[in-house]
This record gives sequence, C-alpha cells and structure tokens, in this order.
Amino acid sequence: MPFLIDGHNLIGQMADLSLADEHDEAKLVLRLRSYHARTRKSITVVFDHGQPGGVSHLSNAGVEVVFASDAADADRVIALRIRRHHNPRALTVVTSDGDLARIARAHGAGVIPAGDFARRLEHTGPPASETAEKPVANAGDVDEWLRLFGQKPPKH
Repeated sequence: MPFLIDGHNLIGQMADLSLADEHDEAKLVLRLRSYHARTRKSITVVFDHGQPGGVSHLSNAGVEVVFASDAADADRVIALRIRRHHNPRALTVVTSDGDLARIARAHGAGVIPAGDFARRLEHTGPPASETAEKPVANAGDVDEWLRLFGQKPPKH
C-alpha cells in the first residue's frame, strides 16, 4: 500500500526532528527514502506552503515530495489526492489530524497515526546497502581480472 503522509504533522511527532529547524523537511525526506529502501513501498509526503507549490526537487523514484501552494494546505492537498485516487482503498494515510483521518477512512483508505509511523521511522536505520561491508579486492584479484580482460598486470 502506498503511503500518503502529512509531512509537518509527522515531523511534529519525531523525537529527533523539529518544526523550528529550517531543514526539517529535507531531514524527514532522507528518513523516508531509507524507509522506502527497506520496504519498497511508494511514499508521497505533502508539506504545507512550499516555495513554489507542487512537486519538489527533493523527490526521487520512491519518495514523491509535494509542497502545498499558498492557496491550500497539506490537508487539502492530501484530501484531494485521496478523492482523486483510482483506488483509495490501496492508500495508507499517515496523519494525526482527525478531520483528515475521517476523510481517508470515508474513502476506504487506511490510517496510521503520525506518532505510530514516527516510531517506525525511528527504528529504521540507513539502508542495508550503506552499512554492509564492502568487499575489498586484493592485488591478486586485480591481476586476475586484468588477465581475463586481456590486459597485462603490473609488476609488484
């Protein structure tokens, strides 16, 4: 199930993030990318009043980042996305906003309170690819590869 996340609502529930931090959105997006790398679940996170409104350069293949325009807030953008989704029952909305949770449930979407999802993120470290030991080639391996590709190994 794809996640549709109320970004600032989630930041407010994160023990190590602060809405007062000017980089709070970017820090959350990094956490969401890590979560996506582990779960392979697609994520859309919506923040209030970005400059300019719309899809952000912070987006990547697994995490879409959207900033609401001045004419709307994140809740309105999320509600509209729920209503327009081809299968809202496939969505999981992350928010602690009661009105937004009611809209999501009325359309059949699942709802996870922001505090519960924050705890999931707190237990999510960097992707395994960033922590795994990297194999180290020794000189003999390099010489063998050079020979396989028709190169003459250097003299040691």
